[in-house]
Amino acid sequence: NDLIYPVFVLPGQGQRQAVASMPGVERLSLDLLLGVAEQAVALGVPALALFPVIEAEKKSEQAEEAWNPDGLVQRTIDLAGTPAGIYVMRLQAAGFDRSMRLVVE
Repeated sequence: NDLIYPVFVLPGQGQRQAVASMPGVERLSLDLLLGVAEQAVALGVPALALFPVIEAEKKSEQAEEAWNPDGLVQRTIDLAGTPAGIYVMRLQAAGFDRSMRLVVE
């Protein structure tokens, strides 16, 4: 029940990109990610951790892209058919810590 499967998300469609530092691990575009999520559910994995690829020009010390309503994580959650509700997002990195509510309608 505590297992979380990390997935690396790319923008676009039909995209696969090897993660050089992690042999056998790929970054996937949203359309390919859904199949991975379905496999995880079939194997009894209860949660996915999303790691988006953020373009260099969108990165900042305050991580503004993480709060972009049209950001990659938000589009991934929407694609997954996440039930309507209020969720809490928390970002922690290099001494930065921020939480926010995410409303899925």
